[in-house]
Amino acid sequence: MLCYDATRNALAAVLSALGKRVGEGRGAHALTIREAGKALGPAHRRAIIAIEAARVARNRTEYDAQPVTQAQLESLKDAMGKARQPPVPSSPRDAREAIVLKGLSEARDQSALRP
Repeated sequence: MLCYDATRNALAAVLSALGKRVGEGRGAHALTIREAGKALGPAHRRAIIAIEAARVARNRTEYDAQPVTQAQLESLKDAMGKARQPPVPSSPRDAREAIVLKGLSEARDQSALRP
């Protein structure tokens, strides 16, 4: 679930760069994903869908003690791998997005080093 946490934190950074912040409490993760998805736009729709699926799986493992399947893990890794290749920025918003995605990539690389 380190990948999920790193991804969620990167999405929170997207919102922060836009001057928005999601509070704590019930539904905060879902709201972060939904609002960041709106901010990032349709180009990242598939990644947002995979992240939302990871959130649901995480909730099951955290609260219902359900194991995460290998397919779910691979889906999240695939979404994160796609995020490692940001488009060339063509506007200030795209530049902010590229910076956030670079941070996501670095967080993913760091989490891979942990046992």
